Amino acid sequence: MLLKNRAIICAVVLAGALVSMTATNTARAGDTAAPASRLHGLSMYSDLKYPPDYPHFDYVNPQAPKGGSLRMAAMGTFDNLNPYILKGNAAPGLGLTFDTLMTSSSDEAFSEY
Repeated sequence: MLLKNRAIICAVVLAGALVSMTATNTARAGDTAAPASRLHGLSMYSDLKYPPDYPHFDYVNPQAPKGGSLRMAAMGTFDNLNPYILKGNAAPGLGLTFDTLMTSSSDEAFSEY
């Protein structure tokens, strides 16, 4: 009985979300507002610290030495290099191979560039 009630509640919440998204998209389709502008970053609470053409973050040293090697230790073993497998053990550290679309600044809270 409890499982059936949860399923009904989930279905009602999903239906409400779909109706809300459809209404929002319909309202936006008829909008004659100004065209969207391109932003170089997002900030949750205040203005962005860095301008659109900033060369590097203030805390970064562009003349830092480059090169070298990185060694990372991990416990255990792996049998696959696919991080999305359902069976088996993926290699540790595979998430480091993916690049994100935005990066956060260490000297500015709640902002991403």
